[in-house]
Amino acid sequence: MDVPAELAAWARVFDTGHGHKTDATGARSIALVVLRTGGPDRVAADDHTVALRLLVDRRGELGRARTNTVNRQHKLLRSTTGCSEG
Repeated sequence: MDVPAELAAWARVFDTGHGHKTDATGARSIALVVLRTGGPDRVAADDHTVALRLLVDRRGELGRARTNTVNRQHKLLRSTTGCSEG
């Protein structure tokens, strides 16, 4: 659920008497806002968000593959030249 931060903060202040933010009070305040306002809009990923997530994941995979390749090449070069660690 998408609850405006200001509404959640007001609910937290009025419910607990202070504005201290913890996971438990945050979850409770959001639940109270949802119950009292009849339910805010549901959050759904749009097509652009899904496409960007796929691109970010792919970029990460390519970076890891490059690092693995460089490490394998380095290991191969060290073993063929007779270099030892240290």
